[in-house]
Amino acid sequence: MLIKFSEFNLVRKARGKEAARFDIVDDEGESYWVWMSKTDIKRNIKAFPECSDELQKGLNRYG
Repeated sequence: MLIKFSEFNLVRKARGKEAARFDIVDDEGESYWVWMSKTDIKRNIKAFPECSDELQKGLNRYG
């Protein structure tokens, strides 16, 4: 699993939506992107500790 922080969208945050976007390549080689909330990111840090540096970048943007 590869996870890379892509962007933080302040408009989505202001609307109460997930605002941190991550690009993902799963173990099968499929690539896609997802929006994550603070809770999503914290759960993924626990599930994918090897990706915690990139996930933390998104979490830091929430403040």
